[in-house]
Amino acid sequence: MKHYWILLAFVGLVFSACGEHNCSDENEMEEASMEVEFKGVNASMEVGEMGCMICVGKVTDALKELDGVANIKVSLEEEKAAFEYDPNKISLDEIAKVITDLDYVVGAYGDLSIDN
Repeated sequence: MKHYWILLAFVGLVFSACGEHNCSDENEMEEASMEVEFKGVNASMEVGEMGCMICVGKVTDALKELDGVANIKVSLEEEKAAFEYDPNKISLDEIAKVITDLDYVVGAYGDLSIDN
């Protein structure tokens, strides 16, 4: 039983450490992505205050939950989220709010031309 409480405390510490957005590990992958068949508008959004891959995962998972958002690629190194979205289902402002609600800082964002 004692080991259970120690394990539970350790897991809680690991998950709460990333809440401060100050953790990092240079040996970890610096991107997380999810690609699906989707026809939408390409967009990019600056996402600050991500400190590690757990942060990248939180942003990626939150975007995955949104109806009308797909082909998500979040980069820790570039501090950016790139994705496709359907403007008939969701706006960039709504997407930005989801990220800021996670306590990350959203910078510049907008639609990207496919020709660029």
